[in-house]
Amino acid sequence: MFFIVVCFLVFSYSAHGQPSDAYRSWSGANSFFAWALPQDDQITLINTLREKNVRVIRIFLATIDNGQAGSRAIAANDIERYRVGSPYTDSDMLTRVDQFIRNIDVYGAGRIKLIIALHDRYSLGCYAYKADSYVSKYG
Repeated sequence: MFFIVVCFLVFSYSAHGQPSDAYRSWSGANSFFAWALPQDDQITLINTLREKNVRVIRIFLATIDNGQAGSRAIAANDIERYRVGSPYTDSDMLTRVDQFIRNIDVYGAGRIKLIIALHDRYSLGCYAYKADSYVSKYG
């Protein structure tokens, strides 16, 4: 199973350059399509990150391709991919994000927080096939 998860560490240092209290140190992961993974992959990812003491996961609400980045991600369209302000009739993305939030709550054991970004650079037109309706309306 392949996951592209970029981890970053943030350490707190004292005035003498020594690490301060360990409880102040934390790490986080960007996993822009974690919510689009099948349930068992989500659970494996969350359990692994929790075991490694990761405290934050950031996801992005954006168009996801089948097999994104070599994973088993299931394709999903951005909520407003085709028209700004349009009432969406396909709530699949929101349903899947809701399930991911529940999985974070259960399998993260209260130790993992979730940051949800509403856009990413690809939605804003870096790759034309993923550009959302905001790009076509506002350029």
